[in-house]
Amino acid sequence: MWSAFGSSFLVKLISMVFLSFAVAVNGIGNYPGTGDIVETNSVSSYALTTDNRASSQDISFENENLLYIRSSFRKLFNRYFNAFGIKGLISATDIELDRNKLSIPAGTDALIDADILPSNARNTNIYFVSDTPSIASVTPYGVVKGLKPGSATVYAVAEDGGFYEKCYITITKGAVPCTSIDLSTSSAVLEPGATESFSFEVFPINTTDGLSLSISDLNVVRASLTNGTLTVTGKSSGTAIVTVRCGDISETVYVTVGDPSDPSINTDGVLSILGGSSSSDIGTIIRSVDSFPDGSYIACGTTASTSGSFSGLYNSDSNWKTPFSFVSKFTKYGTVEWIKLFGDSSSSIMLYDLAVLADGNIVAVGTYETPATLTQAGSIDAVIITLSANGGQLSKRILEGNGDDFFYSVAATSDGYVAGGKTNSTNGAFEGVPGMSSIVINYSLDNTVLWKRYFNASKSSHIADIDVDGDNNIFLSCITTAADGYFASLDGIIGSYADTVIFKYSYSGDYIWHHVLATSGTDLFESIAADGNGGCYVAGNYTLNSTVVPDGTLDGIHNCGGTDALIFRIDENGERLWHKILAGFYDDFATDIVFTGSRIGVTGYTDSSNRDFSSLGNMGGTDGFIYVCDSDGNAIEINAQAGSKDDAGLCLAYSESENKLFVAGRTNSSDGSFNSNTYGNSIVGYVGRYEIPS
Repeated sequence: MWSAFGSSFLVKLISMVFLSFAVAVNGIGNYPGTGDIVETNSVSSYALTTDNRASSQDISFENENLLYIRSSFRKLFNRYFNAFGIKGLISATDIELDRNKLSIPAGTDALIDADILPSNARNTNIYFVSDTPSIASVTPYGVVKGLKPGSATVYAVAEDGGFYEKCYITITKGAVPCTSIDLSTSSAVLEPGATESFSFEVFPINTTDGLSLSISDLNVVRASLTNGTLTVTGKSSGTAIVTVRCGDISETVYVTVGDPSDPSINTDGVLSILGGSSSSDIGTIIRSVDSFPDGSYIACGTTASTSGSFSGLYNSDSNWKTPFSFVSKFTKYGTVEWIKLFGDSSSSIMLYDLAVLADGNIVAVGTYETPATLTQAGSIDAVIITLSANGGQLSKRILEGNGDDFFYSVAATSDGYVAGGKTNSTNGAFEGVPGMSSIVINYSLDNTVLWKRYFNASKSSHIADIDVDGDNNIFLSCITTAADGYFASLDGIIGSYADTVIFKYSYSGDYIWHHVLATSGTDLFESIAADGNGGCYVAGNYTLNSTVVPDGTLDGIHNCGGTDALIFRIDENGERLWHKILAGFYDDFATDIVFTGSRIGVTGYTDSSNRDFSSLGNMGGTDGFIYVCDSDGNAIEINAQAGSKDDAGLCLAYSESENKLFVAGRTNSSDGSFNSNTYGNSIVGYVGRYEIPS
């Protein structure tokens, strides 16, 4: 009898153990997420979407007492599984939150962190749900978003066993940040005493950010904001920046007080000073300039200043990495229409060149210093930014690769643009490039890559300048320190210091010819202009090593001392037609060249006051200049942009409608040509304008 009773009891005991194990592992009722489970104080049902569950299921949570019993059984069995080393059966027993209460303003979000106990459980997956997602939504991974004031409960639920913990959420009335300001103008010209009003809107209309107004020069204008209207009154001649700010968002109006038809405004010479106070050696530099058909013009460069021309333009976060880059549009009289800055607190953008495209938009190229948070191996990436004529950003494309990538030059084609520079990358945007190479990429207006060409070698090379003629022939200036790789096939290459190769390509990317400029010294011919007849003009400078007569491909060209500037013409077959030395007894540099159809314009800077610069003299340091000659290189005139400190012309543009040359660069002077510079010893950018002599 005892044997029968004992046998029956043992069977029941074993059955209870297996039932307890089943309850511990699987729970009572259905697995959470697959059916209805009732909790004593049940929460309202909700729609749940996770990676491994169908959407729109109605789910309620299990009674806390039953969960406690299951947790106790699981802990018991886990002790035995651990003891016998059966790690694959360790079950979740609890869930732990980093907080049980959370209060955030509407429009913000916060993360709830949850962990499964024990940490070595077979399944540590957790999902999150909200009982009132219209007030506080939550992602399956615990990011709570406050949508409107009110209360909600967020549940962190263990996939294994359905254990959960609650976090009580309070959403308070939050700030509504301003996202944009729509201002009806970016520039204005007023006579003294005249008043104009401009409409503006802030978005969203229920923003809690307040409006503020700042004026860079109270002696020039006064301004006020009333009911969506900016009112500006001219006080005295000059230019002032009026900035409307809402939270972190700002828009500016460049107000010029004076008569634009006044002959004094139309006088050739230095028209504009762009910059502000800066203790940095960088200051403000204009690196490239181009013109629009109506005679207005566009410029790009870099600045370390947050005052003067750039007041109110940089992000309210004063920790922007400097220098940051700018693009600025000017009227044909030299007044600023708008300025756009590019940069942030984690990276630095350097813009080197820009062009006005066939559709009237603007493209600018340069480099982007990659933040450490990004994954690509290269710390510098090439960047392309496109803007509308009114300054709106259309696109910003960062060309990533596993090495460092640079764009230094860009030129417009009839239906796109060509960008050039150098790369060390072999993947990403530079897939197929074998490493250290000069790079040329042809793009359509919609930024589609049409073709790419590269010149690979063991030493550095880069595309310094590009120009395109009316037949879409593409002319490239390539600077190389290599004589191997691609360059080994070019007759005349010397290597060692730096040589220049001028290339001509068809619009479809077919090679046509090349012309080598090389001596045993340094030969930097970084500026090129198409001549309209299948050839081109080239400008740059050269130095010699222990000789006064250039060797190599410049044989027969003399040297006046130090660095000399040189201009020459290459015909449609790639042969040199003539050359012109532009030199004094000291260092002389040619930095840019343009062709107007009948005249050649060259800009640069010089230490000399004799020979070709004897008519200018020298005011101190380096002086900027603009030199004009005919299509055969015969000198017509030379003008200086000079003060008592260092000045340099760096870039040129031609306006056909105005028959003017625009020259831009940098200066440290506040006298001579730059007596309108009010920024003391700071380096500033400048733009000058000169009528082309007949």
